[in-house]
Amino acid sequence: RYLLAVAIIGALYTVCQLPFAIYHVATGKRLSRNDCMPEFNFYGDELVSYLLATGIGAGFLVCADLKEDAHEAGLRDSRESYDKFLNMGILATALLFLAFVCMAVLSVLSSINRNHDKTRSIFG
Repeated sequence: RYLLAVAIIGALYTVCQLPFAIYHVATGKRLSRNDCMPEFNFYGDELVSYLLATGIGAGFLVCADLKEDAHEAGLRDSRESYDKFLNMGILATALLFLAFVCMAVLSVLSSINRNHDKTRSIFG
């Protein structure tokens, strides 16, 4: 449940960011006139990346624990289908890991943007 909730939160955050990004690309200006948007982007990216990281850990550990329990139970007939099901869970968690990597890169970029708006940083 936690993994699904984290995936939904990450998707909603991304969908909420889309109108601001499209407007910025189309006009070259920010939608908000004050300096709150770089701050919001930075802290939002940090929060979502930490949530994704904890969701990934929970997903991998739960799948590994359930797989170990199934092998200890020794259910021969249903073990193969159960392993396939858990492998799909591991694959979904790996896709969430890819989302975490993208969010971590985005977090670094929003940090650069946040610092660039305030003062000249070492990155730009």
